[in-house]
Amino acid sequence: MPAAKGKRVYLTWTDEMDNALLVVLVEHHNNGDHAQNGWKPHVYIAAIKNIRERCNVEITKDNIMRSLARYFLKVNLVGIGRIISCQLIVKMCGIDMWR
Repeated sequence: MPAAKGKRVYLTWTDEMDNALLVVLVEHHNNGDHAQNGWKPHVYIAAIKNIRERCNVEITKDNIMRSLARYFLKVNLVGIGRIISCQLIVKMCGIDMWR
């Protein structure tokens, strides 16, 4: 059900959504689909589609950008390099340092 005009709809970001986003970002990272200030538009479209298919949630580009901003903040705080590499390594090792 859509929210009433002026009401904010909050989305609870899950590990399943993280994994769906990560798959798309790693694939496009390997293809060099970066723009100067982030990702190219088709990467966001692919991420939205993948998350909707895998997690059955309605999601927007803003939701993805907020999630990525959260990761960048945490990565900068712990002094680790690129977000894609770090998140992939952490997921592969099963370490839950992002929560």
